[in-house]
Amino acid sequence: MAVRPPLLRPVSQSSNLTSLFLGLLYGLENLPRAFVVTIIAYDALRFMGNESNASYLLAVAAIGSLLVTLNSGPLIRLMTRKWVFTLAVLGLGVAGLLTMSGNPYLFGLGLFFRNAGAGLTLVILSLYVLDFVPQKDLVQAESRRLFFAGAVWLIAPPAGVYVWNIFGPSVAYLMTVPAAGLLLAVFWAVRLREADNVDPEPTRQRVNTMQAMRHYFNDPNLTIAYLIAVSRSIFYVSIFTYVPMYVIGAGLDAALGGYFISASTLVLFAGPFLTRFVPLIGLRRLIMCSFFLAAFCLIVAGNLSTQQALLVVGLLLASTVAASVLDIVGNLPFMRLVKPEERTEMSVVFYTWRDLSFALTPLIGGFIISLGGIEAVFVCLGAIFCLMTGLTFALPRIVMSNDARPAI
Repeated sequence: MAVRPPLLRPVSQSSNLTSLFLGLLYGLENLPRAFVVTIIAYDALRFMGNESNASYLLAVAAIGSLLVTLNSGPLIRLMTRKWVFTLAVLGLGVAGLLTMSGNPYLFGLGLFFRNAGAGLTLVILSLYVLDFVPQKDLVQAESRRLFFAGAVWLIAPPAGVYVWNIFGPSVAYLMTVPAAGLLLAVFWAVRLREADNVDPEPTRQRVNTMQAMRHYFNDPNLTIAYLIAVSRSIFYVSIFTYVPMYVIGAGLDAALGGYFISASTLVLFAGPFLTRFVPLIGLRRLIMCSFFLAAFCLIVAGNLSTQQALLVVGLLLASTVAASVLDIVGNLPFMRLVKPEERTEMSVVFYTWRDLSFALTPLIGGFIISLGGIEAVFVCLGAIFCLMTGLTFALPRIVMSNDARPAI
């Protein structure tokens, strides 16, 4: 029983419905971030003056949040999962208040709280999935997660740009505070319990993060699983950051940036149907094909001029269709490879992919832009995806297992 009665008694007897409620929490976790994702790129550009400096601001905020995520293991031991999750959601609310100030320094601090809160919620929710969703249902659970997230990312980015244009940045950022409150209210209403192998009480037992990292990366298969997640996230950070900047630089309507991000999530609704083809194609082949197709679109788009800006945006949108498949199945290699007794320690390491990508992408992206322009970022992304196509081929047979039932 993943959910404790009496509040949701029917759910407490069903792992299927438990995964459904976890998917709902994933969707709500995305709401305060998705609403401002486009306007953060616009405001970072406004505060810092150019794309390169804006990238460095985003990188500094992400590096700080990476340190928080790396220490989520000790936090969980000290406070338990439910209170770490509560702390993380409060961080998302504080981020909304800081970013609405209009002060560049408080804006950067708000980005730190936003990234740190999102990193911690991702770790906690992923641990609940690993504890309560059977191996054979992981594809279903992941597709449901992306279905709920897709609904949020379809509506929230253009809505955020609309509010930003009509009512101003302060109102747009302020709206993320009640969104965080809704997430916290639903989390406590669902009343998820701890798994049998998890101590529900706080403990001061020491967690050696560096030892966990060494243990994780000594396994080449887990390392490839991590690189898949990092490269996928680097893609999305780049797309969600640099496409809005590209749109402004190419003289296109600023609203197009929000519509682009919204449209790029549409394929996530196909997740429940895509899982039907996993047994036919094989998980490894599906990941390889997604990397290759996205790489092709990115490299072509990066070699076009701003006179062909609409075609560039179209190709980038096509690359997000291929990359969205990675969103649905990209975490499955880790989930199938990690040992049950090592879930907490290994998950703390694995889910740093989000913070690492948020740190590396603007840091390296700012340097690339200063050398070759924003189009060079798209070409470099394509090269990374080409490399990942080859690395994915080295994954073991367990990752290719076709025992997952479709999500309906």
